Amino acid sequence: MVVALGADYDFAATPGMADATEFYTLAGATRLGEILPAFTKGPRSDRRGRGAFQMPAGTSEAALMMHDYLSTRGIRSACEITLILPLEVPIPPSPETSRALLAAFAERNITFVGDRELRLVARSAGW
Repeated sequence: MVVALGADYDFAATPGMADATEFYTLAGATRLGEILPAFTKGPRSDRRGRGAFQMPAGTSEAALMMHDYLSTRGIRSACEITLILPLEVPIPPSPETSRALLAAFAERNITFVGDRELRLVARSAGW
């Protein structure tokens, strides 16, 4: 599981966060780079915590990049990508951009779940 927090990196504030992998710090991105080559199937979620975001479009971009990465490796069909945000749409100030992102997610079988807050990080069976 990869979790993209907002601008405040208080990993202790969310139970289970220490077991997740984020990509907004150098250490987190380095760890993710080590993990991804061995990843072959299963669910993958990008989830944003509450509060201000360092880069609101970053998680949407990461989900699309993950789709491309998994497709290039030939394992996309064995993987689920879900983007969960505390916002109702990916980019609230830009309805047109949000519509384009939601269409891109739909084309790539990326599930978008809006208006949800991260309260707990728990690994599923097999992780």
